[in-house]
Order: sequence, then C-alpha cells, then structure tokens
Amino acid sequence: MGAELSVVVAQPEAPRGWVHFIHGFNGSKEDSRFLMSEWVQRGYGVIAHDHRGIYQSNPAPNVGSLAILGQDVAEIHASLKLANVHLVGHSFGGLVAREAFMHQPETYGSLTLLCS
Repeated sequence: MGAELSVVVAQPEAPRGWVHFIHGFNGSKEDSRFLMSEWVQRGYGVIAHDHRGIYQSNPAPNVGSLAILGQDVAEIHASLKLANVHLVGHSFGGLVAREAFMHQPETYGSLTLLCS
C-alpha cells in the first residue's frame, strides 16, 4: 500500500499462536511492550506496529483511512506468512483491528476491542 511501517515481532522458539496489539490514535507500538513480554513468556508470538505517519513509520497516502490502515494490518500478516492471528485493538486501534477483521474474518483467530 506504499507505506513503510515500523513493526516489532517477538516470539519464543515455537509459538503456539500469534497476537497482534494495535495501538490507539496518539500511541505507538511501544505501548504494548510490557504486554508483549508477558505473552511471549506464555508461548505466543506477538506483533505490534506503528500506524502510517506515527512514530517510526513513514507517512504515506491515505493516512487517515480506516480501510487502508486495516489493509496494512492484513499485509503485515501476509508478509510474515501468518494466519489465525488474534487481534487486540486499543481505542482507535480497535477500529483499525475491526476493519482488518471485517474484510477477512476467516484469517483471524479472534478480535478483542479495548475502549474502542
């Protein structure tokens, strides 16, 4: 989609599943750092990213479009060859997670919205 996103992936040697934390409007992937270590200790691979134009991700066209931001999430999973990812979105990140889920629900394990 033309965006260079900053993505963090943390995982144990053989992940038993994957969780993707999606930050809110004024947040960044670093908002999830404490949760990430807890989930990795429990055997899960974890992903977090900065939305386009936020913190370490470069701006790109259509920064404010939920459809584009949801597609970014799907493209992250496709590039990592992951399926059945559990999406966890906080605040605005919940709207982004919902957008990704609505377009390809069969590719996700679950959707959790926090304060969205």
